[in-house]
Amino acid sequence: MGKLFIADPALANHQGHHFSVTSSFSKFAEDLGYDVIWLVNRGFSFEAEDRSRGYRVHRTFSDGTYDVYKKKVPTSFFVRIKSHLKYKIRKLPEPAKAKIRCLFEYLSVTLLKIKLVTRSPHKIISDLGAGANNTVKKCTASQELLEAISKFKTTPNDIILFHTCDAHTYSDIVQLFIETIEISKWNSLPILHLSTPYDDLVMPHNKTNMACNHSVRYLDAMGLINSRIFLHAENELLAKYLQNQWSLDVGALYIPQQAISVKSEEDAKLNICYLGAARTEKGFPLVAKAVMEFLATNERTEISFTLQISSQIMGYTHDVERMVKKLKAVNDTRLHLIEAVQTPEQYEQVLAKTDALFLCYEKNRYAVRSSGIVIEALANAKNVIVTKGTFPEFIAAESGISVEGVDDVVNAIDTLANKRDYYHQLAKERSEVFQNEISSKGMTALLSKKGYNASFFNNELKQVVVDTSSSVEKLEYIQLI
Repeated sequence: MGKLFIADPALANHQGHHFSVTSSFSKFAEDLGYDVIWLVNRGFSFEAEDRSRGYRVHRTFSDGTYDVYKKKVPTSFFVRIKSHLKYKIRKLPEPAKAKIRCLFEYLSVTLLKIKLVTRSPHKIISDLGAGANNTVKKCTASQELLEAISKFKTTPNDIILFHTCDAHTYSDIVQLFIETIEISKWNSLPILHLSTPYDDLVMPHNKTNMACNHSVRYLDAMGLINSRIFLHAENELLAKYLQNQWSLDVGALYIPQQAISVKSEEDAKLNICYLGAARTEKGFPLVAKAVMEFLATNERTEISFTLQISSQIMGYTHDVERMVKKLKAVNDTRLHLIEAVQTPEQYEQVLAKTDALFLCYEKNRYAVRSSGIVIEALANAKNVIVTKGTFPEFIAAESGISVEGVDDVVNAIDTLANKRDYYHQLAKERSEVFQNEISSKGMTALLSKKGYNASFFNNELKQVVVDTSSSVEKLEYIQLI
C-alpha cells in the first residue's frame, strides 16, 4: 500500500496528547494496510507494545516542541510574578495590550544595552573565543528528517504527516527544501502533509521564530504547495481561518478518533471531569471556582467531580496554583483530585467512567483552535460543558451546554443532572454523526492524494536555487517573486 511516516518531534513517551494523536492516525492507516513509521523525539522511551504493534518507531528529532519551555519552569519569585502579570495582561483590551508590548520591547532593548555596556571586556573576549573553538555542528531538524527517511526505501508517493505543526515545523520544512536537499531531488521525496491544531496567534514559537505565515509563503513561492506539500488544520473552523490568512487551500484533518474499548460498570452518580493538565487557557480556574461553589451550596449526592490537577510542562501559572491549593483544602467526598500525569490506560479508565467533561476554554484562545479532548468526548458519547463562541461548542453541537461564567457552569451541572437521560441520548446521536461523517473524512482524503505535477518548477527559480549558495540570498529571492 505504501509508507506513512508520522512525524512528531514532541513525542517522547507514551503519555499525553501527542502519543494519543499519533496512535489514532497510526491505527487508521494500519487498518488500511499502510506501513506506518513513527518519527519521534530522540528521547523516546520504548515500551514492549512498540515492538508488538503494527507501527515501527524511529528516534529522529533532537529538539522537542516544548524543550525551550522546560527550561522556564516558574520556580523563582520573579518568574512567578512575570507569569501572573502575563495572565492579567491577556485580560486587557487589545489597544492596551499593544501599548504594553511596546513598553516591554523598549525595556528589553534598554536592559540589553545596559548589560552589554557593563560587561567586562575580558568576559566578552572569552565568550567569543569559546564560540570560535566550538567546532561541533548540530544537525538541523530538516537534516534529521532526511536522514531518518533515507533509512527506508521511500517513493515519491509515500507520505510524511506532521500532525501538530508549530512555527518551527514550517520553517524546518522551508530549510529542508532550500538548504538540506538539492532541487533535483525534490520530486523524489515523499509527499508532505502539514497539519496544525493552532491558529497563528497561539502557535508555539510563532513570535520567537520565523512566523508560520512567512514559511508558508516561501513554500508557496517555490511551487511546493498543492504539489509536494499539502496544508491542513485540525478542524474546519481553523482550516477556514488559516485559508483566509494564507490565501491557500487548507483542508480539515480531524483526528480519526475511535471510541475506547474500556467498559465501566454502571454508576448511579453523574460523574463530571476535568481531564488534562491544569491550565489557565483551558478554563481550570473557572472550573475550580464553579465546582467549589457547587459543593459549598448544593447537597446533591448523585453528582461527583474528578479534576486532574497535574501541572503543564511550564509548571503552574499563579492563578492555577492558587486554585489547586484551595481545591486540596476542600473536604467533600464528592470531589476527587488526580495529582499525577496519567498513563493512557489510566486516562481511558477515567474517561470510561465519565458522563460529562468540563471544556470551559478561553474564548480568545480557542475560538478556532482545536482540542483533542473534545474529539475524544464526541467519539465516546460524552456530554461537555463548553465556553460560548469556541471550537468545542461548535463541534459538540447539541451534546454540549454552553457557558460564560461561574454561575453558568453551576447551572449547567444542575441541568445535566436534571435531564441526564436526555443529554446522554444527544451525546450518543452526536457521536454517531461525528464518527460516520466527520472524523475520518480528512484522513481518507490525505491518504488518497497520489502523484504530483512534475512540471511545477519555474526555470528561473530553479537556476537561482541551484546556483546560489547563501540561504539568505535564496530567501530574499523567494520573497521577491
